[in-house]
Order: sequence, then structure tokens, then C-alpha cells
Amino acid sequence: MKVLYIADPGSVGGATQSLIDVVSTMKLRGHDIIVCNSVNDQLNKKLDELGIASISCGHKSAMNPKSPYKWKRPLKYPVEKFLYYKSLKPAVKRIESSVDMRTVDIIHTNSARNDIGCILHEKYNIPHVMHIREFGEEDFDCCVYRRDYYSYLSSHCDRFIAISEAVRNSWIKKGIDKDKVNVIYNGILISDMQSKGKDNLEKLRMVI
Repeated sequence: MKVLYIADPGSVGGATQSLIDVVSTMKLRGHDIIVCNSVNDQLNKKLDELGIASISCGHKSAMNPKSPYKWKRPLKYPVEKFLYYKSLKPAVKRIESSVDMRTVDIIHTNSARNDIGCILHEKYNIPHVMHIREFGEEDFDCCVYRRDYYSYLSSHCDRFIAISEAVRNSWIKKGIDKDKVNVIYNGILISDMQSKGKDNLEKLRMVI
């Protein structure tokens, strides 16, 4: 199976680490993996080390946190909205020039802030799965650039993976089809913990 993973433009943090864990496991299981992020950075270097193909297409987020300074918001919003819409067509063309979309079986978008996978899904009728890793508005106070964004996602994704029941319920209230959303909690790689000396995992204490 050939899977095109779309990474969030901000490629530092837990979502990116989770993506690396997923694609590494998928590769070990024999699947053909390609990861697309926005700019060529440390994510690409890590994927190179793992022998996983990657490309950079320059896409922008459809959701971004508002400025903490209210006086900046009327200036920040239109600029970021313009950059977002301006990035869409060139990003799709860069993906198409690097990947034969006719050979892709599934598109997996790693963050609900990003809708480039929705455009590819509509154009090529490829099944599209989207990870929902955050609330968006409640936690990061994000604003959305695309009109009717939640209904757009709902109609352009076949399945959603929410990382908690709370996240699932929040996005359903926003307009995501509840029948398309499943909860799958982020896993922990036992090998990583053992490499740090945690050989006895019968008792494990965590603080989040």
C-alpha cells in the first residue's frame, strides 16, 4: 500500500514525533511511504535517516493561533489568509510533480490545521484520513481562513482519528460528522523507554 502523509507546516513538536513513529512502523510493515511537509527542515533529515522518502511543497496552515495582542489581529489575519490561499495551487503542483498520484492508495493528513490533503482527495478521489490532535479554538485560540472550514473537512475526509474523547466531541460540535470520527490514543514506543533504562514497565508513572 502506498500512503502519502501530509505533515503540519510547523514540524516541531509532539504531532511531528507521532508522525515519525507512525511512518516508521508503516515502513517496517512493508508499505510504500512518502511524507510531504511545508519546508525542508529537520523532519526531512530524520526521514532520510530512516530511509523514508519526503518532499516539501510550501503549503500553509488553514488555522493559526491569533496574535496575543488584540491590536495586531486586524493586521495579522488578512496577511496570513492571503498567504494561505496563495500557497494552495503551487503546493498541489509541487506534490504532483514529485508524486504519481495515480499510485497513491491513501492520503493521511497529520493535523486538522492543514487541508491540502482535502484538495488532493477531491481532485483524485483518493481515500483521505485526517488526524485531529488538538481542539484548535479552545486551546490555541486559532482562527480559520477557509469559510465553513469544519463542514469542508467533513465532506473531504473519509475518516477522522481523534486523540481523545474530548477532542472528538469538540470537533463534532464544530461540524464534523460524528460517524466518521474514531478515537485512537497516541501510543508509546516501548523500545524508546527501554533504551533509556526503563526495563521494568510493570509500574509506570506519567504526568501530562
